[in-house]
Amino acid sequence: MITDPRPRRIARDVFHDDEEPEYTFPGEVRRWATGEPFRLATEECQDDTLIPTAVESQAMGEALLLDALLSEYALHRPALTGGPFGILLVTPRPHEILIRVAPRQLPRWAATVLRTVPAGAALRWTAEEHGITLTLAGARVVLVATSESDWRAAMKRTEHSAGQPGSAPAHDNRIDYLSPIVPLLSATLRRIHLLTDSEVRSPTIELLIAEHRGEPYLYDATGGAPSAVPLWQSVAVPLELWPSAPAYRSPTAVDVRAAIGRLP
Repeated sequence: MITDPRPRRIARDVFHDDEEPEYTFPGEVRRWATGEPFRLATEECQDDTLIPTAVESQAMGEALLLDALLSEYALHRPALTGGPFGILLVTPRPHEILIRVAPRQLPRWAATVLRTVPAGAALRWTAEEHGITLTLAGARVVLVATSESDWRAAMKRTEHSAGQPGSAPAHDNRIDYLSPIVPLLSATLRRIHLLTDSEVRSPTIELLIAEHRGEPYLYDATGGAPSAVPLWQSVAVPLELWPSAPAYRSPTAVDVRAAIGRLP
């Protein structure tokens, strides 16, 4: 079990010596970030890793997906969209991410994923036993509990809309532009329900990507005060929920979570 209270914004930094630590099961901690039911979250926990880091190709596709979702949803109310960006829950795994989308949000998601496809290409998707599997820049994204008929209907509604392949790229090669923040975007998508934590106290949420000195940055503008601090730091979640350094980055990169864990 994890000796840390629920995810919260830091309210104090002094604790009495006789205070008893609050014990939380790993699955309970994970579900705050993913929105999963406790049983599923518990089953998906791996040893001391609550939320696995995506492999490189998977992270790239997830980064493109979140980037497109930011453009589609902008400032919105999760209470009206079934969750942040229409996401009811996510189940992240190293080589795939399972996402349950609110049924009424499927047309918006169809328009969103079409924007991740290069101009002149077609969206790759297949209907499988548990839902619709999308292939985005080499990443496997499974829309669980989505039927083939519902997905086809959603796609049909977007055929004559602005959400066509390659219709809204801000740069000629979006993935190259996003490269510096690919791990951050992927890790954020895998912990997207931290945006709905009760301690945030905002009925609306907004994430955006903006440039600073020519480099892209992910900003959390939820509550009207833009911040570049990642979700897992701003909401002060247990260290076990922090992402580890991705293996595909420089071997000299510092794993912040591991470094803090070694502190006396």
